[in-house]
Amino acid sequence: MGRLWKLTHKIQSIVPQKKRKNRFTVTLESGDVFGISGDVLISNPLEGGQTLTKKALKHLKRIETRQQIKIRILRLLSYRQRSRAEVLTLLKRKGYIEDDIVPVLDKLDSKGYMDDKAFAKMYASYLIKKKSLGRMAVKHKFSQHQIPHDLLNSILDELYVTYPPEKMVQQIMDKRISVRGNSLKEMKKLVNLLKRKGFRWQDIEPILNTVKWGP
Repeated sequence: MGRLWKLTHKIQSIVPQKKRKNRFTVTLESGDVFGISGDVLISNPLEGGQTLTKKALKHLKRIETRQQIKIRILRLLSYRQRSRAEVLTLLKRKGYIEDDIVPVLDKLDSKGYMDDKAFAKMYASYLIKKKSLGRMAVKHKFSQHQIPHDLLNSILDELYVTYPPEKMVQQIMDKRISVRGNSLKEMKKLVNLLKRKGFRWQDIEPILNTVKWGP
């Protein structure tokens, strides 16, 4: 097995790709072809006629893979904040392995690109302010993002001071009654709706009792 690592791969040519800027095609005398970014070439200079060991070639391809992962992550973050767990899941679906993804995430974490706290605040605000969801439903939405419970609870505590659950329930109920009336049948439907939205019975009952429900 030791001899296999000593086998070499000679570079036949390095040619810029016509349709993709900052990308190059490397062709080996063995006939193998692979793409590489200009950034990787700058940090790992190559030239025609250069001979690479199998180990060096494998290392170079891994660097290129991680560079592409970095580009994909930055592109994802350019659209909106995302949790680390969400990014990891998306990249694994694209076929990248966790051993290549995690080091890139760690590096971006250290530079402040990945911020689970900022993501949690943004997403929780959206779910509460725009979707009018109660705590249980919000926590369910966060289950895939693996945000630490203490962090998420502190963010939700703060948001539900600004947007009290009882006021949210009141607004939902008032809107519902204005359209559908206040029959007992509609009350039951309203209760089911509020439960689906993640509100606790202790938030729902006092508001329901302010209305005289008809037959």
